[in-house]
Amino acid sequence: MKSYVLLLALPILAACGTLGIGANSTTNIRNDSDAPITVTGQRGMQRIAAGENADITSKTPIRIQSSNAKCDSPNVVSEINTPALILNIVPGLVLGVIPLFVDAITGNLSRMPQSFTFVCN
Repeated sequence: MKSYVLLLALPILAACGTLGIGANSTTNIRNDSDAPITVTGQRGMQRIAAGENADITSKTPIRIQSSNAKCDSPNVVSEINTPALILNIVPGLVLGVIPLFVDAITGNLSRMPQSFTFVCN
């Protein structure tokens, strides 16, 4: 009976980042510049007017280009999902690399920032 309980608990413990934290793939981009910007993500291009913001969904880096040639073209890149990584450590002591493996396959070891503000005047 104990082996069945452990077998049922294994998937839950193995995916702490997936179940508890998850990966964020939506970033709110705010354009605080004087010119419109073009944002390119996984789902194509979107134009954001000056002073406006938009939610961009992408698991790949988001490229921002301004119509003002003097402005930089930054990339919004994913960051390490620290809470998921920490949650993987505790079960990882018992289960080995299974929690890290599950979260790596599901893409929950990294996430996009919740917001990014583009500033150029």
